[in-house]
Amino acid sequence: MPTSFNVVVDTTQFSRRLTALEREQLPFANMLASNTAAFETMQTMRKSLDLVFENPTPWLRSRAILYKKGTKQSPAAELYIPESPDKGTAPTDVLSHHIFSGPRVAKRSERRLMRAGLMSANERLVPGDGLKLDPYGNVPASTMVQILSAIRGFAEVGSAANITARSRARNPRRDQYFWSDGSHLPRGVYRRVGRKKTAKHKYGSLPAGRKTAARDVLPVLLVVRAPSYAKRFDFPRLAGEEARRRFVAAWPQAMARALRTARR
Repeated sequence: MPTSFNVVVDTTQFSRRLTALEREQLPFANMLASNTAAFETMQTMRKSLDLVFENPTPWLRSRAILYKKGTKQSPAAELYIPESPDKGTAPTDVLSHHIFSGPRVAKRSERRLMRAGLMSANERLVPGDGLKLDPYGNVPASTMVQILSAIRGFAEVGSAANITARSRARNPRRDQYFWSDGSHLPRGVYRRVGRKKTAKHKYGSLPAGRKTAARDVLPVLLVVRAPSYAKRFDFPRLAGEEARRRFVAAWPQAMARALRTARR
């Protein structure tokens, strides 16, 4: 998947009228201008995330779009979206379906359930009424660990993260998550609310402030066919146009600096 590109700019408009010294310093000036253009474009693209997405996370703003400086040997700087995981998630996994359209990449929790045989590759999870999301619309990591532990979604044999019968017996009144195979409830994760717990939020048909009974079950994560997304963030085109514009603006100052530092 092409998630990175070089800042490529036609510099012939500058080289036609250069002196011998300026021609000698041209690679260095191009490197300086390319680095400036890539950095400024990175900042602009990060700000554009707020225009494209609703309430993006601080991690997405600061780590999803990066740049690599050019060198004298390879003067073109590179603006890119990392493909390697950062805090468990690769930025390309988060943005690729918005850049190129199509289904989103399965999340790590979904891949765990696939390995456990509970989901297929063309299915995804969506939040239900019984799940409280974080301020950015995501499942809190601690909640997901509890869910996977309860339904034994950790594939490692004997994983300490999986809840055992003994640990469940020690605390029978706590919230319990379970997996429905679709025979009685739609497939997905549900939450049994403890008998003596008061509902703090309105979840589906369960009103806030009501003492719950053992039969109360809240949908937490439901299985759906993987949806297909339309392109909404044309990163290669927008970043390329911005980088070329900023390169042209930065080049005169870059050449001036290159001439000041040239060895006579």
